[in-house]
Amino acid sequence: MASKVFEKRQVIHFIVNPISGKGNNFLDKIFLEESFPKSKYEFFIKITSSPGHAAKFALVAITEGADIIVACGGDGTINEIASCLIGRDIPLGIIPLGSGNGLASNLQIPHQLNKALNVLIQGKVRSIDVGMVNSKYFFSNMGIGFDAAVIAHFSQLKQRQLKGYIKALLKTMRTYSSTGKVKIINNGKESYADPFLLFVSNSNRMGYGFTLTPKANISDGLLDMVLVKKMSKLKLLLFGLLVTIKRTNVLKEVNFQLIDKIVIHGNGNLFQYQIDGELIPYKENKLYISLCEKKLKVLVP
Repeated sequence: MASKVFEKRQVIHFIVNPISGKGNNFLDKIFLEESFPKSKYEFFIKITSSPGHAAKFALVAITEGADIIVACGGDGTINEIASCLIGRDIPLGIIPLGSGNGLASNLQIPHQLNKALNVLIQGKVRSIDVGMVNSKYFFSNMGIGFDAAVIAHFSQLKQRQLKGYIKALLKTMRTYSSTGKVKIINNGKESYADPFLLFVSNSNRMGYGFTLTPKANISDGLLDMVLVKKMSKLKLLLFGLLVTIKRTNVLKEVNFQLIDKIVIHGNGNLFQYQIDGELIPYKENKLYISLCEKKLKVLVP
């Protein structure tokens, strides 16, 4: 009598941040079984309850033999989970539930739940570049100066949608002055600046469809750096308008460079910085920024 051959079920771990975006996020097990029948899939749903929780769940999922680990949240949740998958063969899936969803937009992952779930089934695996700041990874962008100050104000608000971001933006425009003078070492060459904004991006999207680096390619082996010099309040309003139409390059205060690594010294000044839209809770006076080429596997349409 011939033995019956059993096909191995694919193991998927869904890690959900319930307060991303509009909040009240959840995935119903019965609903998921419509897309992932028990005959082909075994899946687990894990709900985070605090910062860092998503990374812990991801590490456990790796030890439990996950075939796919799915980040259900915004760029901060994705960062926690993706950071655990660097250099591994386990692909990252994304269900964009955040307020900005910059990385998902760059990768053209649909925001509609059913369509995003379908990417997990029919999508293809793509290897993307990963940025690194000191010992931390970033997948969309990092920055010091004005954008970090906006994130600092945004993180204090209960309103986490676009209205909250605009409120934080306007408050920062009224109160922000300067990061202080920094030394930049790029390919052995030193330069000095007192930047209004220093932004390094791996992606052509931030959140809400905005971008400072519309030509950035997440798989080209390079990072896009934008250095914006201090400007008047009137020029700042013009800068904001040009961001919305992707034409900031017309301002002489805005300098674009392609880099693979760079060092930023605070020259005695401590500065705060953001990674993937999350404010880092401590300040630094030196940042080593580099690129890890095609080190993360992601499921994309």
